[in-house]
Amino acid sequence: MTIAGIARLVPKIEGHASASFKKSLSLFSNGTVISALFLSLFWIMGYYAVYTYLTPFLINNVYMDTTMISVVLLILGVFSMIGSRFGGYSSDCFGTTRTLVLCLLIHALSLICLPLLIGSLMSTVIGLVILDVCCMDDRTFHADLFCTRSSRIF
Repeated sequence: MTIAGIARLVPKIEGHASASFKKSLSLFSNGTVISALFLSLFWIMGYYAVYTYLTPFLINNVYMDTTMISVVLLILGVFSMIGSRFGGYSSDCFGTTRTLVLCLLIHALSLICLPLLIGSLMSTVIGLVILDVCCMDDRTFHADLFCTRSSRIF
């Protein structure tokens, strides 16, 4: 029923002619595309490496049980989405360079302050939320780098 409602409400628009498979694969011959893909790959690998060490950190320093860790990770996921939205908005309003510099400064400060915040559950979660929101803002730089350099691809 929902799909039928969406199909009726969304206007039909004409699309572009589809590119051939060979032309699609030719994107990988462009150094900018390869750089953007590897940049995103290494960024996401580092980001999820933090999540790997986050669980033992919370167990050993904040003395959380596994149920509470799941709740904290859910909260961090929600704030990751908020950070992604905030990063795009601030990039549009203030520019990518300003957004990235501010994000990296807040990110560094939250990492420095994180050992000081492990005294209570709430302060630790707030510190991790700030870290998570700023970490998701870094994607605006990747998107801007890819979009400005790849305008000559097709």
